[in-house]
Parts: sequence; C-alpha cells; structure tokens
Amino acid sequence: MADEARCCARCRKAQAEVHVREQVYCAGCYARVFAEKVRFGLEYTRGAILQKSVVRPWEQGLETGDGPAVAPAIAIAYSGGLASTVLLHAVSKALSGAHSAHYLPARAPEMARIDVLYVQDGAARAKCGLPQYDTEQVRAQALRIAPHATFACVDLAACYADGSVDCVLERDGKKYLGERAAGDAQQALRSALDTLFPASTSRTGVAAARTRVEDLHKILMHHLLRTTAMERGCAALMYADDAVTSASALLEGIANGAGHKLPIARAASQWWVAEQETLLIVHPLHTILPSELVYYAQTNALGPLYCPTPRAGAEKHSIGALTHSLVASLQDGVSSTVSTIAGTGSKLVYMPDTLWPTSNEIDLDEATDAMHLKQRDAPRIGAKGMSLVASVQTLPRWDPSLLPPSCPLCHLPAKRDAAAWRAQRSVTSSRTATQDPLNLTPLHTRLCYTCLHVLQVPSTPTGASSAQMPLPLYVLNAMHRPEHGRQQVRAAQDTAYIPPEHTPHIPGGRASHALQPVSREAMHDAVQAFLL
Repeated sequence: MADEARCCARCRKAQAEVHVREQVYCAGCYARVFAEKVRFGLEYTRGAILQKSVVRPWEQGLETGDGPAVAPAIAIAYSGGLASTVLLHAVSKALSGAHSAHYLPARAPEMARIDVLYVQDGAARAKCGLPQYDTEQVRAQALRIAPHATFACVDLAACYADGSVDCVLERDGKKYLGERAAGDAQQALRSALDTLFPASTSRTGVAAARTRVEDLHKILMHHLLRTTAMERGCAALMYADDAVTSASALLEGIANGAGHKLPIARAASQWWVAEQETLLIVHPLHTILPSELVYYAQTNALGPLYCPTPRAGAEKHSIGALTHSLVASLQDGVSSTVSTIAGTGSKLVYMPDTLWPTSNEIDLDEATDAMHLKQRDAPRIGAKGMSLVASVQTLPRWDPSLLPPSCPLCHLPAKRDAAAWRAQRSVTSSRTATQDPLNLTPLHTRLCYTCLHVLQVPSTPTGASSAQMPLPLYVLNAMHRPEHGRQQVRAAQDTAYIPPEHTPHIPGGRASHALQPVSREAMHDAVQAFLL
C-alpha cells in the first residue's frame, strides 16, 4: 500500500513527485495536467490572434497578397512575481518566435510577438508601505525567461498623460467634476494619492485610506494595461492571477460592494471593446494553486525571482491584504476551499438590465444558407483555425459605451441610483436636498458603489468637509459621451419587459423576457416536439 500511495495517480507506474489537492503525479504526467489546465486560455489567445490578424483584415478588405496586414501580437501583464513569470515561460514556449505573420494566409500563425507590460507603480506602492522594485532588474528577469519577448515599461502616471480634471469630494458623498486642468502627470498622480491618504490621517482611518489607495491603484493599472495593449496592436491581454489571487479578489469585491462587477472584472475569458477596438482579456492561471506554480518553476529551472511572493502572515493593512492573507492561509491547509472559491467566481454570469427583443421564429433554411455562404467565403486558415476563431467569437463582450449603465472611472457595470441608495443608508449623508453647482458636472450620479467609496473624503483630525483631487481625463470624456446609443438600449429594455400580447405593433411578434407561467402540458408538448 505504501508503494501504491507513492505511485502517480495518472500513469500508475512512475513515482509521484507533486501533490495537487487529493492527487499525486509524477513529473511527466503533471506536465500534461498543467498544460491541460492552461490550454483553454492559450487556445482562446490563438483564436484572438487569428481574429485580429487574419479574419478581421479579410472582412475589412485590408488583406494583401503577401498575407495578413496585421502582425499577431499578445500582451502579458507582468509583475515580476512567481505567477507572471510562470505564465510568461508557458506562453513563450507556445507562441514565441517570428514577429510577423506567416507568409501563407491559409495557415494559422503559430507564432506571435509577446509584449511584456510592466507598470511602474512606485508612488502607489510607497503610499501603502509596500516594497519597490528596480525596473531594470525586472526587465532582465523577463528577458531571461523569454528572450524573444518585447519588454515595455509604462508608468502609472501615464493615465494622466492626456490631462486631468479636478474632482470635488463632499463629505455627504457627492462628487463633482470641474474643468480640464493642465499639469505634470506625476504630480497629478501624487496629488490624487495624497488626497485619498493624507499624512494627517487618523489612526483609525489608516486601514480605510489604504483600501481606497489600493482600489484606485487597481483601477488605474487595469485601464493603463488595456489601453497600452490596444495601442500596441495586441489581440489579447493575459493576466497571471492564480487561484489564490482569484479567490481573494472575489471575496474582496464582495466586501467592497463590487459583487455586481465580478462577472466582468474576473471573467476567465472575455472581450473588451473600446473605441471600435477589441481586446481579449484572459486569466489562464485562475485554477492553478501557488504550490503548483512553485513546482513548475523548479521543474523548468526558472531560477530565483527578483520580486518575492508575499507570505500569508504579511501585514493586514487593508481589505485586500486581509482577504489575501485569509485565502493564502486556507491554501496551505485546505486547498480545495480555495479552488472552490476561484471556480465559483469564474462561473458568475453578468445579467444586464438591458434585454434586447428577439423574434419568436427563425427561418432555419435561411440561417443555414447564410452560415454556409460565410464558411465558403471565409479566409483559408484551416479547420483548426476556424474552430479557434469560432470559439472566441462566442465569448461574452463588454462595451462600456453601449451597455449602460457603466462607471466612468472603472468602466465596469454600475447600478442605477447607487449614490441615492447609499445616501439613504448612510449616517454621514446630508438629509437635506442641496442644489448642484451650475459650473460643475455631478459625478456621483454615474459612479458605481465601489468607486463611491474610493472617492471619499478621508478621515482627518481637522474633519474637513470637502477635498479636491485630480482624476484622469478619460473620466470627463466618459461623462460627456453621446447618449444616443444608451437611449436605444433603454428603449429596448423597456420593450423587452412588456408581455407579447401588449405589443401587437411589432411585426412577427417576439419572445418576451418577462416571467410567464407555463403549464405542465405545454412543457410536455414542447419536449415531445423537440424529440420527435
């Protein structure tokens, strides 16, 4: 029995070397298990590369005789830690090589340019008391793991490169935007961090202030990574969040009141649409435990890492650090709990308030002819390539400009009247209605519940009633975005909730999204008609 316990659970021959949850594997079998876990993320990435470099140029008529007009490229959000290093190594083995598309468009490009995106966030890390890292050391480590990759360092202050806008924070929870302000980007970032976490913060308000700074840091970093990846022409952006990070992010989001945003923010694979450009967001390591990453790094001789992984006993100075410490402690004792939390988060589905009316009947012959015509005229990328493109085209899409309501700061879903709901239940909010300033744009009416807490007047001994901080210019642009697309979606939503018998003016009828009782006989007839 002792020999059987040390045998690999997969091949039943070799000696086990790694223990993952309730199973043990040898080195060869675990390599295949690890590859299978990250396969979906890599396959989606390949499909996104084909979609951007072959299919989309062909649809737009941009393809030349020499091949696709767009070179395939992907981006990896690199932090220098264990998870991002393992992801960079795994992706570089699968997609590294030539930096241009294959000369035959009928062949799927199996190689792509890898852009390693590193965000220099020393100002935010120093504000929270976290260690800072040398950019050159991180660059050397990334290029040692993937010599063919392109390292790109972007400063967090680049969010303010286009300008900033003054934001007035009131004690009663209201926020207002002023006019566009010109100034140094670094100074604007430091001013925003100092406003949320001033030096005079009281001892009891330190944890809340650090939580606000960490949340703003994450919002700006994700926006910067998406923008940079799109500007560099990347088809996909890959995050190196393991199971512990995914589980702690799920619990942290629920604690911060961001549960409604988790299906978008923590989706395993999802398209992000911005300014007519699409970017596939992928989390290929969301089911991998840190112990598995350690074994992978040792097996592949990745060497010592410059950025160490934080331990479970680290300082619990904010909600994010507290949840991460809790989940990391669970991972050491009950790893299946961490996997369950991370798996539950990846299964969340966003149910938007906007529901489009759909037709009751579909002409099957017409739909089949259209599908065959599309397949006949499609670019020749092989059966495998067409399968990859079809798989990524079915992934959900999030467009902040067309799917209202969305928060202008984080670009994620925002519940309607979140500010009014919070004011009714807050003991610090003013109970008297006040007039909004004529020269300022009310921001609190569009913010999500989490961002309302981020942009909050800090608790200081002086008890200031208001504060002022600079926000990136994209917040003001989102507030002034045209409303014609939103009005169409609102009208479609209102129509979708009306029962069909009350809408005879719609030709052909439609399927209602309103709940309707269905008798047992009707369900039996529907099942029988489907089977026969």
